[in-house]
Amino acid sequence: MIFSAIKWAFRLAFPLLLALVTYETVTPDPGEPAGASLANWIAVALFNDDAFADKVGHFMAYASLSGALTLAQYASLRTSAIGVAALALYGAALEGVQGLSPNRYTDLWDGAANAAGGVCAYLIGAALVLAMRRVALRSEED
Repeated sequence: MIFSAIKWAFRLAFPLLLALVTYETVTPDPGEPAGASLANWIAVALFNDDAFADKVGHFMAYASLSGALTLAQYASLRTSAIGVAALALYGAALEGVQGLSPNRYTDLWDGAANAAGGVCAYLIGAALVLAMRRVALRSEED
């Protein structure tokens, strides 16, 4: 029962996250004060340089999307892997669209961060799904 609720929560979260990431990608960048975001904090903690905050933000955005897609369990984990590949292509396409805006630019490294975040979250999400399935099977046996 709890696994069904988790699945439905992520099924609701995925389209909302997709809309948010799309909006944030294609709208003009309002700028942000240095050090004011989680991405800045992580970039400084990991790389000792807040110049990587943009890449960390891309990684986090696509990790969120991929994790939600995988944990929503719309289909098999194999099909979810195809969905993650589609998210990487979507991220690359959005990077191309950014080049059409006078306030944004296309960055190949942003696309790489998108793909890396998606793959990492898929691997973690798939491991969680397999663990949840194993727990569910054990509780049915009892």
